[in-house]
Amino acid sequence: MTVFTAKNQDGDARHFVVEDSDVREVAGYREAFGSMLTEPDPDRLIEVKSLMVHPHRYQLHWSGFEPDYRPRSAEQLAAAREKPNAAQRQAVEEEAKRSLFPEWVREEGYVPDRKGKGH
Repeated sequence: MTVFTAKNQDGDARHFVVEDSDVREVAGYREAFGSMLTEPDPDRLIEVKSLMVHPHRYQLHWSGFEPDYRPRSAEQLAAAREKPNAAQRQAVEEEAKRSLFPEWVREEGYVPDRKGKGH
């Protein structure tokens, strides 16, 4: 089941469910899903605070929808990967300042290893 939320520019929202080709307006996802939100799964058990319990049967997943989304072509993605971003250029420049051979670092585009620096 899917609950669609439509918002206008003022931030007012309306929620809809489509069931068997019928559109129904609901107050929110809780009204749409009802008891499905807490229905136990009879086939699974998990341990919670030393007790074996049945987890919820269904999971909620949130997703955005962009009606004007256009995926990039393979060529556009490859070009974006080759072009360093501002953070990468800054990292190269910082490494060049610490190096005995800064021109080599700038030519090769060396990005310092981030291990051991709290990352």
